[in-house]
Amino acid sequence: MRREASGHSGEPLISLCVQAWKKIEETKKKAVEIMKVRQRNKETRAEKEALRAQRENEEREKTEQNAQVRDQQKAALRFNKDNQLERNAREAERLKQER
Repeated sequence: MRREASGHSGEPLISLCVQAWKKIEETKKKAVEIMKVRQRNKETRAEKEALRAQRENEEREKTEQNAQVRDQQKAALRFNKDNQLERNAREAERLKQER
């Protein structure tokens, strides 16, 4: 005579197996969902990082461009100042020669 593991007929054992199988399947589904969420989060982080890097590049380019404009303005002011000093010196020399 063969004895069942549960001490009962085979039906409760089958029921336990079905329940265990359902829990395994449920756990697999949860794992798949978790992996999807992780992948989506990874993609979102990558997009945010790319945007941050793009903004930093744009800011750096603007800063460099502003520095170039300032340097050009300073050079133009120096040029004009030097020209004015030269004109003043020529005019002073001309006036000296007229006396």
